[in-house]
Amino acid sequence: MKIILHIGTHKTGTTAVQRTLSANREKLLAKGIWYPQYSEVLGGDKTSYTHLDIAKGLMDEKALLSNDEASTFLKSLHQKASEIPNLETVIISAETLLRGKIGKNKKKWTRLQNFQALLKEYLSDFTDIEVVVTFRNYIDYLESLYNEHVKATTYAKSITSFHEEFRERFNYRAIVSTWEQNVGKVKVIAFSELTQGNMVENWINLALGEGISSTLNLNVKDENASWPLPLVDIKKKINAYNDYQLSKLTRHKLNQFSKSDYCKDNLSDKRTWLETNFKLQFVESYEADRDWLVANYNLECASLCEITDLNNNVYQGLMESDWLEFLKFNINE
Repeated sequence: MKIILHIGTHKTGTTAVQRTLSANREKLLAKGIWYPQYSEVLGGDKTSYTHLDIAKGLMDEKALLSNDEASTFLKSLHQKASEIPNLETVIISAETLLRGKIGKNKKKWTRLQNFQALLKEYLSDFTDIEVVVTFRNYIDYLESLYNEHVKATTYAKSITSFHEEFRERFNYRAIVSTWEQNVGKVKVIAFSELTQGNMVENWINLALGEGISSTLNLNVKDENASWPLPLVDIKKKINAYNDYQLSKLTRHKLNQFSKSDYCKDNLSDKRTWLETNFKLQFVESYEADRDWLVANYNLECASLCEITDLNNNVYQGLMESDWLEFLKFNINE
């Protein structure tokens, strides 16, 4: 039996894919594909549209599943799958699998590989393990991942500091090499392959095979919308106070504000954090990895080092009017 581990990366349509798979569980089962709920394996009533709690549980982070529950889920998965008639493929999807780390070694890649080895141990009953990863253009990924990190956490540093701290997220070659060495064969999808037409349909066709998507409901709403940079900047300034509850409240308020007429009319222009010279040097540092991916995994990875947003204006900082409109929006709410 085959298991597919969809490990992300973040900001490559993973939320939309997960919500679609979750909403189409019965239709997928009819095609011999199981996208399991926690409750189907563990009993009880814990459910989610994604499997992020597995990785979080194994790392003892705050999650829907405890460490024991996450371990039991993985260890029991093959047995539960074997009880389903005509089942051929199991899918687990969570971006948190990509950042999973186990142990106290100071070397981040050692802890990442410890996590991968643990996954392989727990899933050893599966005869075929395939890892599916989607890589986004390096610059687009840096800006999108930074924005999401500021949005979801209390991170308040610059985008260049973020890259230095989370450099492993951009080491696509090491990601592929370690997962293939420690877990199973890796299928690499370039994000550019998903953006022409329906993103979810394209991912399903590439990851699961042509014809699977034809009977599925692909119009599942993705609520993980990106913010314009001024809103990210507001959140970053609030994050600097390192107050989790204040940061969480601000995220909620900014989510509401992002749907306002003011944002649609005044903040919809495309802007970038990064100067052109930085972008040129940044992509140059990853060209060798891109060439390796093109030669060994996917010709479409040639797009990873393209600079697609040179015409975008560099963000010059928060305007007082943006602050005032955000305050006015919340006062009048």
